[in-house]
Amino acid sequence: MGSWVRVAAVLAAVAVLAVAGAWIGGVGGGVAGAVLGAFSGVVAGYVPGIRDKARQVAADREAARAGLRAVAELLSGGEGGPSFLLRPDRGLVEFTGRGGELAEMAAWCESGPDKSVRLVTGPGGVGKTRLALRVAEGWRAPGRVWLLVASGREAGALAAARGVTAGPVLLVVDYAETRAGLGDLLRAVLEDRGRVRVLLLARSADEWWDRLVEESAAVAGLLGGVGPVGLEAPISGELSDAQVAVAAVPFFARALGVEVPGPVVFDLPAGRRVPVLVLHAAALVAVLRSAGGTAAAGRVAVTGQVLAELLEHEARYWRRAAAAGLTGDGRVLKAVVAAAVLLGAGGLDEAAAVAGRVPDLAGQPAGELRGWARWLYGLYPAGPGGQLGMVQPDLLAEAHAVAQLAADPALARACLRGIGDDQADRALTVLARAWDLYQDAGTLISAALYDNLAGLAIPAAAVTVQSSARVGGPLAAALHDAPAPLGTLIRIEEALPYPSVSLARAAAAATMRILRELPPDTDKQTAARWADRAGIMLAQAGRPANALPVTEQAVTMYRELAAANPDRYRPGLANSLSNLGVWFAELGRPADALPVTEEAVAIRRELAANQDRYRPDLADSLSNLGVWFAELGRPADALPAEQEAVTMHRELAAASPDRYRPGLARSLSNLGVWFAELGRPADALPVTEEAVTMHRELAAASPDRYRPGLATSLSNLGNRFAELGRDREAAAASAEADRLRGSSASG
Repeated sequence: MGSWVRVAAVLAAVAVLAVAGAWIGGVGGGVAGAVLGAFSGVVAGYVPGIRDKARQVAADREAARAGLRAVAELLSGGEGGPSFLLRPDRGLVEFTGRGGELAEMAAWCESGPDKSVRLVTGPGGVGKTRLALRVAEGWRAPGRVWLLVASGREAGALAAARGVTAGPVLLVVDYAETRAGLGDLLRAVLEDRGRVRVLLLARSADEWWDRLVEESAAVAGLLGGVGPVGLEAPISGELSDAQVAVAAVPFFARALGVEVPGPVVFDLPAGRRVPVLVLHAAALVAVLRSAGGTAAAGRVAVTGQVLAELLEHEARYWRRAAAAGLTGDGRVLKAVVAAAVLLGAGGLDEAAAVAGRVPDLAGQPAGELRGWARWLYGLYPAGPGGQLGMVQPDLLAEAHAVAQLAADPALARACLRGIGDDQADRALTVLARAWDLYQDAGTLISAALYDNLAGLAIPAAAVTVQSSARVGGPLAAALHDAPAPLGTLIRIEEALPYPSVSLARAAAAATMRILRELPPDTDKQTAARWADRAGIMLAQAGRPANALPVTEQAVTMYRELAAANPDRYRPGLANSLSNLGVWFAELGRPADALPVTEEAVAIRRELAANQDRYRPDLADSLSNLGVWFAELGRPADALPAEQEAVTMHRELAAASPDRYRPGLARSLSNLGVWFAELGRPADALPVTEEAVTMHRELAAASPDRYRPGLATSLSNLGNRFAELGRDREAAAASAEADRLRGSSASG
């Protein structure tokens, strides 16, 4: 029997069920029961006929159920559940829109230097992978290859491509923000002699991107110069969301071998656009409803419930597990899949352990858990290296995991306790990604961190930097008061990356709690170190007023320690004094900042005279000293301090450019200002021009970080030209500074 004939028979059965169910099971069913009861003792001759009718209804209902099972079989097609139809690599729905982005990507592929990297960012479901695959399709030509780089295979990806061709290579890296081996891949690209393009896909360009840029000057040069291509929800300015959804309906109908539903109306949320994946999911839901004979097929509300409804269709596919003799109802199946989405597995043993975390399966025999593992591996194709396959697209998997864990706290606790760092990193990444659409994901992260701070804090810090800065908030809250011994808190704090904008609140919470909980008999050196560190972390979190008193405590303790043992503790005293000066200045108190900074300079000058390792600290303190003098209206005193800082920074930058050129650029810019304030614009001009040149090079490698400094240097340069009567050059420099500030504000 052809697929259409089978579906037509199924739909006929479903129609019978819809009519009979409305009468027997609904309001009519209640009325029919009352009528039968009232007449049973009076009109006995009618009973056999009524019974026959009831038997017929029951038979029709069973036939309809069988029809629905047949629809489920037809929809799965032996390739997985309906979600398979949404996979971007299948390309079922014709690619539409993104004309501007495609043109930009095509130009990047065909022009420019031999080695180049582009980053495409956007929330889940906006079509990053579809766009990348479209770019890869355009890349195809004789002698050229492209490769989708598997997780964990970054270091050898280019070598694998070079095993096929010596020609141009395109490497596509999805979820780039989570790839620990990305630096290895980029270094391999730099060493390659051929033409290479690397297309990175990520949900955002947060701190992970800055850290990658700062890895080395060579990597920075490869990544710098061009900002990310940001994808928003609309795929086209000409097509509405409703038109995108309507256009997708026939593709899904043809793929399933069913008739295209009649006109479908998609009710869209007011005031915002919807990711293309959700629109396609709504179109697929409309087709599935129509194939199942649902009266609501003609109207679909495009909300988060669309994914939930699609997951119910997917769950019908999961329920085939009954044929394998596994115990547990549909609820258990959903829980097992959610645990697998959250934790993943690298083989049958790991998959069995994941299934055993589901409360209903806890303590089950190893053989049964292996059965569950085999079932999980049978659902979806396994990934590279035998990794357990998952519901796709990822947005659908994330929605399922969050829904199941939020509805079952016992399942959430079982999945997020007693897990290793790799599983913790994966679980928190899944929840962090889902948080964009589901607030329950944030609640789950908060509860898990409070419940298991010792096991989850360090993975949460990694996820904060790599995937979602939002995770830093729950981490900071948990570090403030979640149950944990002092030793655990110290271990966590020492593992937090520094400096880190996204982890600033967490680091401040951890250090302040450690300081509070130090035992009364703690030695003074340890107490001073934690007080100084707490001040640094509070200032990093934008709280200099809170940083000031704890840093003053550190200074007092280091003074006492240095009085007894100068050689050992004067460096710590100098550090605390320098920090204290910065906090005073940030609070608008340069008169208080000046004496402590002068004391820090004096100590560091003596230290640097004997050991070169103290020279960078001395250079920074001298530069700060110049700023404080200038803020107090003493540019004549600021000038020699800044000149000495420039000399020292220049020597340091000659030996280590990547590390010290930013400090040299700042000192040069300051020196130009102090020259100008002393009425010496001719002396100010060359150092300001040098500062602009240096900032321009830095901004080319890391625009987000150094563009503001370049804009400031250009403004200073404009002022210097104006002071020398060179109005045309002044106007050009000022206009460039304004353009840079405008682009930074719009970005």
